[in-house]
Amino acid sequence: MSRFSSRIPLLILLLLLTQTTDVSAARVDHHQLQLELQPATQSMVGHDLISLAATAQQPLRFELADHCQVTAVAIDGKPTRFRQAGADLELPPETNGSAPLSIAIDYTATFAALPPAKPAHHEDPGYGVVASISPQGSYLSAGLAWFPRRDGVLQQLEIEISAPAGYHAVTAGRRSAFTSTVEAATSHWILDRPVNGLTLAAGPFEVHEASAGRIPVYAYFYPRSSALVAGYLSATVAYLEFYEKRFGPYPFSKFAIVENFFPSGYGFPSWTLLGSSVIQLPFIVHTSLGHEVAHSWWGNGVQVDYAQGNWCEGLTTYVADYLYQEQESAAAARAYRLKILRDYATLRSSAEFPVTAFRARNDSLSQVIGYGKVAMLFHMLRLRVGDEDFWATLKQLAAQRMFAQVGWAELLQRFAQVSGQALEADFQPWLQRTGAPQLQLASVRLESTAAGWLVRGTLRQLGKPWPLRVNCQLQTEAGSSSRTLSLNDSSTDFTFNSPSRPLSLSVDPDADLLRLLEPMEIPASVNHLRASDRLLVVTLPGQEAALPALQVLLAALRQSDARLLSLTDYRHQAPIAADLLFLGRPAREDLPSLPTDPLLGAPVDPQHATLKLLRQTEHPDRVVAIYQPGALEYAERVARKIPHYGKYSQLEFAAGQNILKRILTPPVQPLQVVFPLSGDQKP
Repeated sequence: MSRFSSRIPLLILLLLLTQTTDVSAARVDHHQLQLELQPATQSMVGHDLISLAATAQQPLRFELADHCQVTAVAIDGKPTRFRQAGADLELPPETNGSAPLSIAIDYTATFAALPPAKPAHHEDPGYGVVASISPQGSYLSAGLAWFPRRDGVLQQLEIEISAPAGYHAVTAGRRSAFTSTVEAATSHWILDRPVNGLTLAAGPFEVHEASAGRIPVYAYFYPRSSALVAGYLSATVAYLEFYEKRFGPYPFSKFAIVENFFPSGYGFPSWTLLGSSVIQLPFIVHTSLGHEVAHSWWGNGVQVDYAQGNWCEGLTTYVADYLYQEQESAAAARAYRLKILRDYATLRSSAEFPVTAFRARNDSLSQVIGYGKVAMLFHMLRLRVGDEDFWATLKQLAAQRMFAQVGWAELLQRFAQVSGQALEADFQPWLQRTGAPQLQLASVRLESTAAGWLVRGTLRQLGKPWPLRVNCQLQTEAGSSSRTLSLNDSSTDFTFNSPSRPLSLSVDPDADLLRLLEPMEIPASVNHLRASDRLLVVTLPGQEAALPALQVLLAALRQSDARLLSLTDYRHQAPIAADLLFLGRPAREDLPSLPTDPLLGAPVDPQHATLKLLRQTEHPDRVVAIYQPGALEYAERVARKIPHYGKYSQLEFAAGQNILKRILTPPVQPLQVVFPLSGDQKP
């Protein structure tokens, strides 16, 4: 790239998002894009030579971010005038009336925004930044038109990126060349197919390579992370082989794991972008990495018809995060499903929307709907059609609809066709309605008969009924038996016969059904503080030095507006119907009524940070928490970590590292009846 002379020590991220239903029928502009980054001034220089689609109309209008300043335009090699206003670039019609064949656009841009050095929370995966150029790294997302593009027209790109010697650029598509001299390095990529957005980058990576059969696998890691490379490459190869067996051939020309300068976790066509702090976490290679690989088939491969809602995050969660737990054990799979139900019940709010309105995650509510709730819907669909037809449908979908847009309607049709079952009526309410069913057992009784035992009862739905297929399990002295109840109305009566004495009856014992748990089914957790609509913070005497850590914790929980009271003021107002967070260790008499008393317990090491939560007895939908920040040198670091432990009831940290995390057993299981050992009713 001889036209560029500056040498830039910079990370460039090339992000590709494809959202086209039928490339063969779409208009496509061909771009030969050259970029030079100037991190010292947080700017870049671009030259884009565009061969226009045959249906080019005049006047020509391009979208180009208002951070960009066009310096010259040529039409078919001849300089021409242009008009730029905000993000709109307009070129005048040609006087001869013929459509132009090519456009050359030169421009400069400045992107000075940076992700926060210490983000208060991590619910927005981009931290509000869509473009950033700096010496520490750069991020230019597909959500911003940082190169010229036309509305309704796809882009086929070749891109060259100049960078300092030893720097490597990464993007979707195929790496066609990389050259490096003592002065400069140039990366050349050719995208696999037309797209409607791009993200761009380069950095002083060490590049490592492996292969999964025909698929090259790259790791673009900073030298400081070289010890992690082998684990990430071998895991990626295993994930690719695993998913090819389930879904068919991998649809891209490579897969790359790229290290990012802020804590991202993105999956793009043929690569993933993981932050430096993220890849250091030991569980990421076993969870999030596989999730991003699975997106190669779902979201980046078979694409989403967003007009019907984003189904791919929930499906990817199900075939990755959840499926890994299922492969570990049935107990681990049940625990994951139960976590989804608890998170949903805890974090949903009056702003809840149906799954067809989910587009992307930007807060805790969108996450529990688009990831958790949708994952449970796929689980229910799998139970309905059976394992063989469930996996066969997904494999057929990948084979027949790769790179096409698919919506919920087509998904249901395909599962129905493969399984031979009518699914539309039963599953549409789950897509269109908000909320979830609430179940209640009533009038359950045990009777002895000449043939053994009889269990009678009623299963109810509260509110507007949902179409349900509910598993019930009868545990007897001889073992257990299961039965599925169909419940499409507000209630149904049931009868179980058993030759052996029943010990208990459980409804949905394996948490297979998306339903709204009752408060006492859910242990108090960090998520309750995050979701609270009335959080009262009580600061105890002697905790003044810990107030900065408290403010960090509240910001991380998105509760910065929570009301703060001194202990004296709290005592004057107690009891208060609110979620309570004590900063410091209160006296027993200052705590509200609790079902048990493990909150205080034996004092822990004062240098350790702890958080303990319980539900209140008189207000079971409210919790009480005791927060002791411990050593001040680690307090703010720990405070930022606590929201990541959303499902836990008790936490303890030493020197900033977690050493204990515990989920308490729920005090009540309302959908289980334990039968007495005597006093049986006679018929």
